[in-house]
Amino acid sequence: MSAILGKITNVRFGSIPDYPFLFGIDFDFSLGNGCHISSGGKYTINVDKDCKWTSQERKDAIEKSIDFIVQILKDAKVNDVYELKNKPVEVYIQDKRFIDFRILTEVL
Repeated sequence: MSAILGKITNVRFGSIPDYPFLFGIDFDFSLGNGCHISSGGKYTINVDKDCKWTSQERKDAIEKSIDFIVQILKDAKVNDVYELKNKPVEVYIQDKRFIDFRILTEVL
């Protein structure tokens, strides 16, 4: 796995246009040298009422998603997801695929 420094270039919160049953937060990252990568829906969940989740599984997934967003906002020292744009990050990539990221709290 590689850790690459970069910044958040775009943040979307809500449903995914082509997949309206997916709801959450999605990121695009600039990794320098013209390289970009997206979180690819990793931080979205299926909120469709027909999804075969139990009520508790659905609530747990929503709670986990909100907890993740709260932590990212706290790490970035912002109050709104749109303020995450241009925040420095370390992006983890494996086999040219997005794995995860973290806000570089030590430089904020």
